[in-house]
Amino acid sequence: MSDDSTDAVFIATRHDRHGPETLEALRAGKHVFVEKPLCLSRDELRAIAGAFLNSNEPPVLMVGFNRRFSKAAAAARKFLEETGHPLVMNYTVAAGRIPVDHWTQDPVQGGGRILGEVCHFIDLMQFVSGSEPVSVRAAALGRNDEAVPARDNSILLFEFSNGSVGTVSYVADASKKVPKERFEASGGGRTAVIDNFARVDLFGSRKVTVRCRGKGHEEEVAAFIDSLYSGRPPIAFRSLVATTLAAIASEESLSGGGTMAIDVDAFLGSSDG
Repeated sequence: MSDDSTDAVFIATRHDRHGPETLEALRAGKHVFVEKPLCLSRDELRAIAGAFLNSNEPPVLMVGFNRRFSKAAAAARKFLEETGHPLVMNYTVAAGRIPVDHWTQDPVQGGGRILGEVCHFIDLMQFVSGSEPVSVRAAALGRNDEAVPARDNSILLFEFSNGSVGTVSYVADASKKVPKERFEASGGGRTAVIDNFARVDLFGSRKVTVRCRGKGHEEEVAAFIDSLYSGRPPIAFRSLVATTLAAIASEESLSGGGTMAIDVDAFLGSSDG
């Protein structure tokens, strides 16, 4: 971080280090690509936002929300945004089981799977709808056993600022034969279905199928590198904050918080010291 010849850093450490290392890099004036999640708490996010907003020349900050950079996501968004209508979105994730003693399940080191992975799916809904989340209510399976934490089988309902709504069904107990991810969005008489990022079916007056490959990993890194030359961030900072706040609020809702408001303006206002 103290090396003047270093322009950018990639942060791919364990989740509890993302927030502190991102903050250190921003304060050192480095451009940052940090794997998701950006951080694990409101306090960490507030510190990151303060460092970013109070910088005279904010560096590029990129979080590894790769789904939005996939060809599948681009096709779905283009098809649906032409209607100008809010969307009804459903994202089903056959997540599979992760052992309870794995570091990602540790609440301190990993933060759990809502913070660690569901942020991906929140970001994709934000990208496709062109709108940020404003509230979430979440519910977990009504049991907890030694093999699977209850919140590894959860449903999250989001409302968005343009009137769109979206659910994430995150299922650890799904069959291993089921494709991992299926995203469906409808609005204005159109429906787009992303089938595990291998194909997109677009339904309007007729059906069009787009074959594709990949979840956007290569494209997101290319976008970050391009941004170092252009100065234009691949994802707006406000959007990064919205997704991270929504993931934290989802965790709070699962912990008994009920419906949680997601107020990006208020949060950024409290962070801009």
